[in-house]
Amino acid sequence: MKKNIFLKPVTTSKQWLTFVAVLWILISVSGCSDLDASVSEGWVVPLTIAGSTIGGTAQSRGTLTEGSIGVFLTNANGYTPKSDIQYEYRTDKWVPTVAKESIMLGHQTAKVFAYYPYGKVTNAENSTVTLVAQPYGEEKEIFYATSGGNLCNATPTAIFNMKRAYARLKLSIGRDAGRYKGAGVISNINLKNGSTFSKERTLNIADGTITGSTVSGGWSLPYSTTIAEGSADSNYDVLLPPQQVESGLTVTLTIDGKVRAVTVPPSRLSAGYITAGKQYRIKLTISDAEISFTGSVTVSDFSSGSNTNTDASWD
Repeated sequence: MKKNIFLKPVTTSKQWLTFVAVLWILISVSGCSDLDASVSEGWVVPLTIAGSTIGGTAQSRGTLTEGSIGVFLTNANGYTPKSDIQYEYRTDKWVPTVAKESIMLGHQTAKVFAYYPYGKVTNAENSTVTLVAQPYGEEKEIFYATSGGNLCNATPTAIFNMKRAYARLKLSIGRDAGRYKGAGVISNINLKNGSTFSKERTLNIADGTITGSTVSGGWSLPYSTTIAEGSADSNYDVLLPPQQVESGLTVTLTIDGKVRAVTVPPSRLSAGYITAGKQYRIKLTISDAEISFTGSVTVSDFSSGSNTNTDASWD
């Protein structure tokens, strides 16, 4: 129901201050579509970003209190779009690095989204980020939020609950004591879904959609380690673009110059998917006859930080 608001003429400075206070209260308690446009449409206020809420859903990173985020405003509801505006953290809030680039909000509901850290966007005009299969590094992680909430001049504070763009895979490769006679030198590790793999995909941070094609032969990463008898190596730690693995995840090792492979069934992964924000730990055992998949895949929300050799002892 449309609200009718009647205001008396303002005659003194004291009355004017009272008028402003009352009007601001009316705007603050109203939603973006609740207040009569004749009252609110002339009010333009800067977007504010609550520092305590950025990254609230990114497990283990916690609240982001450093660096910069990139913020986008779409053309929804008549706004002039702005792309990849840098907001940096200062003391207890996020502010635009260049003040004149502040995103301004009117009475219309605004569509605002963001990512962290600033500079990861590949194409600002299309609000896309390129996700590439690569060795893990905390500085390579990307977080994004497709919405900052119900925003307008009445409610100008954005809440960006960031989520991870990548999935993470760790391998623990063990050498079965007495059942492998080679030197145990691993020189390459390849990942495939059937005969292909998506080693590069494009994420649209405006809506979270991911697109991209696969490459024949899978994704190979040169790897250099020697696994002693009865021990294990857990240093293989990579970031992967989210993707479907309906044929299972085939892990191929080049060990002592020989190529050997094992396929993790899709049912042991996230219902046939490698899912963003998830960490997959897979145990493999090398013997003279084969490489075997040992036990179950551990799937969890992954935490930031470098890999540690937690499976160095092998049983």
